Amino acid sequence: MTLVALTPFARILSICPYGPLATLASKRPFSRSAPARDSATVIRDPAYPDLHYHSSPSPLSNSVTTTPYYALSFLDNPSVTSPLTRNLIIGWTPATTPPAISPATFIENGSFADLLHDVVKKNVGEGDEALKAVAEWQKEGWLHVADARNAPPYGRIPYPEDIIGSVLVQQGLIQPSSYQRNPTHRFVTPYGLFRLSVPLHAALVTRCREPAEGGKR
Repeated sequence: MTLVALTPFARILSICPYGPLATLASKRPFSRSAPARDSATVIRDPAYPDLHYHSSPSPLSNSVTTTPYYALSFLDNPSVTSPLTRNLIIGWTPATTPPAISPATFIENGSFADLLHDVVKKNVGEGDEALKAVAEWQKEGWLHVADARNAPPYGRIPYPEDIIGSVLVQQGLIQPSSYQRNPTHRFVTPYGLFRLSVPLHAALVTRCREPAEGGKR
């Protein structure tokens, strides 16, 4: 696959900050083992940290289909499907037993995408020691924030759908305010749902769990 010419992505020197163990884990298909049920309406994914499936009506406006759906979130609260917290829903997938996520049927929530990129922008320079080490080595230029679900071999550029965003490096330091989201990043690919680094995932889950704010802050 050829990298789509984007600005600044076309001129970025990219090094994926994830090791071989993360690569192997990210390429593992979603588990088909029996998921754990937290309540009558919430199912916890057995393989993906903090991921839950919530019974939900169709997200399609004016839909005449009776197909049941699951709303995905990082919360175990059944009320996450309320209109007041719609921005905390990652997306929707047709309800199956056990739950499964496919790029052919997954419906991405644009509001959650905004929240995701805001969290990455505010936290990309903190906590992720692997990414900071790459920045120190690179010294200058643009650096990809790679999706860990399909981490490329060391030193190779990820596929466009696996580049979450890009951040400027100056004198070996990440400049969080320079973060730019990649419009070709996809929440779901054949390798599964997006996966952040451990520190960024923790920051995203914390943001989603902020009381009263509904993740909007």
